[in-house]
Amino acid sequence: MAVLKDPGRSSAPSPAAAEQAFSTREVSPRDLVERVLAGRADVAAELAGDLARVQTANAAILRAALALTMGGAPTKEEDGREG
Repeated sequence: MAVLKDPGRSSAPSPAAAEQAFSTREVSPRDLVERVLAGRADVAAELAGDLARVQTANAAILRAALALTMGGAPTKEEDGREG
């Protein structure tokens, strides 16, 4: 464990109380890294889901553009729009 002195990060009502309550803190580098990595894993999963949706939308746009270049208006299924 690492011991940190951080008087600027207290919510105690007076400097004396802050010094007494928060003068030293024990920090586990391993716990800190585990928390950071867990957050990164959540972000990565969210981005992977977004990527799948973007790929589907891009494919629909390309199909619609191809249909237009071939001389016809795309159907709703071809351009990927609902409704």
